[in-house]
Amino acid sequence: SWLDCEYAGQKQAYIYAVATHPDHRGKGLCRKLMDMAHEQLRAEGYHAALLRPADSGLRRMYGKMGYRVVTGVTEFDAAAGKPVALRKLDVREYETLRRSFLPEDGVLQEGVSLDYLAAYADLYTGEDFLLAGSFYEGSFIGMELLGNREAAPGILAALGHKTGTFRCPGMDIPFGMFLPLKEDAKEPGYLGLVFD
Repeated sequence: SWLDCEYAGQKQAYIYAVATHPDHRGKGLCRKLMDMAHEQLRAEGYHAALLRPADSGLRRMYGKMGYRVVTGVTEFDAAAGKPVALRKLDVREYETLRRSFLPEDGVLQEGVSLDYLAAYADLYTGEDFLLAGSFYEGSFIGMELLGNREAAPGILAALGHKTGTFRCPGMDIPFGMFLPLKEDAKEPGYLGLVFD
């Protein structure tokens, strides 16, 4: 599957949920599927493809297809502190605010991408932050915290969670991979919303 996104005015595709059944791995099926997807994307005017591999083995596999890591994130754990004021957002409010919180080199992920995100994440804003997060298997996961990362302890307290993990812009962990589909494709520096 892919979802439309944009960077520097260029149409890009965020590819996700690529999988091969274990009985059929090692036969080149994924490569053929990805080659077909890249051709389709080129035909539809996309400048680049983006993805986020789940592990280093997949990162190597996509590297052999021409993808390279161009974005990273910082992930950190936090414990509840003094609560901050926050407000729950609907998806369109989040979409509007995200543009102002997104780093200059960030990929715009809007429309259907955010509708999909809102199906399993809650969206919040506060005085100086924007958050997409969910409670998963007993833990709070801040899938994307934009703005003031120091607000994390207060966010946890306001939401009634003792601990949580947050992901924000940074370069500590290799994250998004990029494949130019046109010669003039521009390389982003931040891909934040991935559906993993």
